[in-house]
Amino acid sequence: SGTDLNVRRTDNGLPWVRNSNAAPSNIILTGSGACRVGATSVIGLYYVGGLTMGDCSVGARLRVTTTLNSARYFGVAARYQAGSDSGYALYYQPTSGLVLRRFIAGTGTTLGGYNPASPTATDDKFHRPGTDRDIRLECIGSKIRAYLDGVLVVSATDTTYASGFVGLYGVFADSDSTGTHIAGWEAQAGAGGWPDTGGTAIYRGGPT
Repeated sequence: SGTDLNVRRTDNGLPWVRNSNAAPSNIILTGSGACRVGATSVIGLYYVGGLTMGDCSVGARLRVTTTLNSARYFGVAARYQAGSDSGYALYYQPTSGLVLRRFIAGTGTTLGGYNPASPTATDDKFHRPGTDRDIRLECIGSKIRAYLDGVLVVSATDTTYASGFVGLYGVFADSDSTGTHIAGWEAQAGAGGWPDTGGTAIYRGGPT
């Protein structure tokens, strides 16, 4: 239950669309101004309607709540294909850390990941409930990169997808008080930071 994300639009007035053919779960708004996956055992995949991008940067603010489940994850999507679970996703999973994957018709291949075995003073916040972390998926030509709090942590090369939709990607439901939520989202053409500080063609949206 809950209010579906598709009642909101981006700052540019574009709609959020549920990729229902490949991802039957909805993404819903929480009472605290974030969003989460809304159904169990299925994928939640929403993209910004009417907007396809080639070279792009997609960022989000992850909010780690007080309870985590290793089977549930949430993050961002880029160069996704409408009606198919096909594209690139960067998400946070409690036991695996930050995971960069390529999906082809639902079959995923891990392109890289970041999960510090020996946490540092900075990294120990990664799995700490009650913290926010900024992630960014950058697709420039064949270079697919992942950033955590503005720092490059994964770099891969892949030529499967040259363009597609941008949005949110998650698996398995959480509640308003458990799991990983997203408290903000942004996409822009070309490379860029999150939150952006002055790039072009910026599309902001998400729960707030």
